[in-house]
Amino acid sequence: MPKIPRLGTTDTETEGDDGWAPDLGPTSPPPALPEIVEPDHPYSPVRHLAYALQPNHDPDELLMVMFTAYFDASGHPKQKDEMSLSGFVATVGQWQHFERCWADHLKRWRIFVPFHMADFEASFAKQDNYKHFPYAHFHRKGKKMDRFLAESVTLLNHCTQYSFGEVCVIPEMRRAQREGSFPAWEPYTYLGFMILHKTFLWARQMARNGHASDQLEIIFECGDPGWEQLRRVAKAAFNTEIHCKSKDKLVPFQACDIVAWEHRKNIEMHYGGATSGRPSMGQMLEALKGSDDWQYLHYQSIAETSASPEWQELVKNAPV
Repeated sequence: MPKIPRLGTTDTETEGDDGWAPDLGPTSPPPALPEIVEPDHPYSPVRHLAYALQPNHDPDELLMVMFTAYFDASGHPKQKDEMSLSGFVATVGQWQHFERCWADHLKRWRIFVPFHMADFEASFAKQDNYKHFPYAHFHRKGKKMDRFLAESVTLLNHCTQYSFGEVCVIPEMRRAQREGSFPAWEPYTYLGFMILHKTFLWARQMARNGHASDQLEIIFECGDPGWEQLRRVAKAAFNTEIHCKSKDKLVPFQACDIVAWEHRKNIEMHYGGATSGRPSMGQMLEALKGSDDWQYLHYQSIAETSASPEWQELVKNAPV
């Protein structure tokens, strides 16, 4: 029985009597492997999702908004005082371009996918077995980390149309709930409601400029506490279906993670007595379209918003 080369190695093995091997004959050359041709349109999770949601869409017209939240390393909102929710809007075509650029960006910086901002930041001060950490080459290299974040922000600004950001102090939100006519929502639901409201205001402005108002799909990262409540609230208050996907399935969530983490960290530093923020946060505020509309929700702003007639009209049919 002839020996069959094992693909990808130089090892050989002999098939037993019950095995299978082609009868190549004494002089037959080995069969040629098929040529691998790069497809004109390599697989894109964003494009796949877009066609699932709107099969007849135009990639240059359909807008997709991606949101992700940041609490802390455990992902539980009750263990931290601040919570942030951030995201970006772009057409399907722009997100596909971002997918390719982001993959090249991470490869150039020797970062494995999916990128996690919390682990990336932890690499700076990690002490035990840091050489085995995924971001070990950033250990104690603050300037290198800043350069990576600056390039990431530039890439985001190039590939997206607008950014959204909300951060709230959870105890102050709970206080507003106790003292006013404010639904007993989870913090994630409240932030999601606020950011959806801004998204639709932005979409309304786009419609005035000629963009079809129904060409908008909204996707949140899966796994955040309060998702089901937010989904019901979105349907009742805005008459819209929102969707959720995991970070490893949709690349844009990896970039949203950077902004959500920075936004929450900036408020945490402010409450901790810091007189200035992180350089990377300053770059985001200067570079990203829509960053001047990001909002820090403290007790006074929450109370004033929840007392407005517009707010009361929006939430009157929303589930608790």
